[in-house]
Amino acid sequence: MASNCTCGSPLPRGASFCPNCGRPLSPGAEQPAAASGLPAIAASGLAPDWKDYVRAAMAPALCALALRAVLPLLVPSLLLRSLLLPAAAGFASVRLFQARHGPPRNAMHGFGIGAAAGLLTFLGSAAILLSVLAARGKEVILAPAREVAETLPLQGGFEEWLEDPTVFAVGIVSALALEAVSLLAVSGGGGALAARMRRAAAE
Repeated sequence: MASNCTCGSPLPRGASFCPNCGRPLSPGAEQPAAASGLPAIAASGLAPDWKDYVRAAMAPALCALALRAVLPLLVPSLLLRSLLLPAAAGFASVRLFQARHGPPRNAMHGFGIGAAAGLLTFLGSAAILLSVLAARGKEVILAPAREVAETLPLQGGFEEWLEDPTVFAVGIVSALALEAVSLLAVSGGGGALAARMRRAAAE
């Protein structure tokens, strides 16, 4: 018997199917996971719960959160911060989930795992923003906004408009909502890509 499955995973001695992708290793062996599209571990009654998804997403989300704070100081790239980092976090979370619980069932399952990393990244980012606002006041946001306003051709009343508490609150809520949607979508896309690549490699 080969020591590795075609998916690259090491095979335990005497195994009748691959514990990672569920592929049968002998002609008469049933395929408990691959036939139904479920991870092999789920067929044994050990299906992952929400805590397992959080564990898989936690480390990539923390890395993405730290890099989103540090990289703009070194490489001021909006593309890197807004797209590449969240996508990489979603991709990595699927890989970590796969190592513990088997491959995702399909691309949508991978999207959900990746989106969990995006959600955790957003929660960390929102917590940092709100903490800074609580500690330093809204001036920490208004000061850069005024600098941008000075470069605009139409500045009339812009500063007074920013000072309005209602406008400021709506702006913060809108920015957080946009951040949440973009992080969930991009991280989920990275997770879906990882799931599709994994299934393609196993076929």
